[in-house]
Amino acid sequence: MPPELAATPVDCRALFQSACDTVERLAGGTVTFDLQLPNSPAMITASAEDFFDVVVSVLNLSCDSMVANAGARVVARVRDADPVHIEIGDNGPGYASEELSAAFLGSHSPPTPAGVALADCSRRIARLGGQFQVETRLGKGTCYRVSLPSVTTP
Repeated sequence: MPPELAATPVDCRALFQSACDTVERLAGGTVTFDLQLPNSPAMITASAEDFFDVVVSVLNLSCDSMVANAGARVVARVRDADPVHIEIGDNGPGYASEELSAAFLGSHSPPTPAGVALADCSRRIARLGGQFQVETRLGKGTCYRVSLPSVTTP
């Protein structure tokens, strides 16, 4: 496991925007992004690099499942609250419930790339003091939810 980076108060809006821009470029126009950010700061305590990497990982999970899906769309939103809520939803194929359970329990043998990525995202978000949830409907899409403790700055 890489060493932990210094955590400081961070307004996650600009990092979230940058992560979305990065993944949208990498998707090469195959996925439409709808980014929704609050007007006020959404402050969390994290390493900016860790937070950026986690958002890119979750966005990649969403985009990777939709490679051949015409009309692929990702809605990414940040809500300033306590905790800060981040939702990334897609209109991809979704996961079968047993596939999702196996991914989080680490019981899929051999592990699937999506399972490894889901488990990794869950560990990294927990390291930031947050929670990671995945809601999916086979054939309808997946919503990834991240909750991170908010902080106030003077």
